[in-house]
Amino acid sequence: MKIDLGLIGGYNLDKILEKKSSFSFKTKFGKPSSKIYLGELANKKIALILRHGEKNKILPHEINHQANIFSFYQLGVKKLIAICAAGSLRKEIKPGDFVFCSDFIWLNPQPLTFKKIKHLDLTEPFSENLREKLIRVAKKLKIKFHQKGVYWQTLGPRFETKAEINLMKHFAHLVGMTSLPEIILANELGIEIATIAVVSNYACGLTKEKISHQEVEKMMKGKQLVLKKLLQKL
Repeated sequence: MKIDLGLIGGYNLDKILEKKSSFSFKTKFGKPSSKIYLGELANKKIALILRHGEKNKILPHEINHQANIFSFYQLGVKKLIAICAAGSLRKEIKPGDFVFCSDFIWLNPQPLTFKKIKHLDLTEPFSENLREKLIRVAKKLKIKFHQKGVYWQTLGPRFETKAEINLMKHFAHLVGMTSLPEIILANELGIEIATIAVVSNYACGLTKEKISHQEVEKMMKGKQLVLKKLLQKL
């Protein structure tokens, strides 16, 4: 079966699919985070993986990114959209906004690779083709979005300290724990990938409020309908 688009995201993202079915899958790198969900959006065939598992129990540092991305590769996925929650490092990027990531920083990466490529070029880690389409669609739907953003990856599972955020905000726009291994591995396999970061909160120290995981989940759940409209139009 030809798959038009792959999706990877958090808890309950499978709810946006129509005519949905699922099956277990295994790669030479192990099992992906969840079953493979097959369904439709706007009459297009979609394959979806839940990054944190069906019960949302897989912590950021426990995700088998290699199995997730290799699953899409084995299914013949050529284009992939990653959806993640992220903390804002800038006051002008507000909770609820979407950011179509354009670059990243990862200073303490895990050594993840499929092919043991000596030096993988990541001048454009995110697909400009997919990003431009997302920008056009978001404009038509009048979604509040930022068309560029540097994503700073941390290992998690803890939130960052005030001192860490004070450093990061000079160089990046967003901070998150999950998305960059997917970008690197997809690039290795020649899969076009773009990341939709949903801003779930301001990062530590930008406001007086403490950050909670429940706050992140609530924001992602609240944006599910908007995400569905965006992806249908895409």
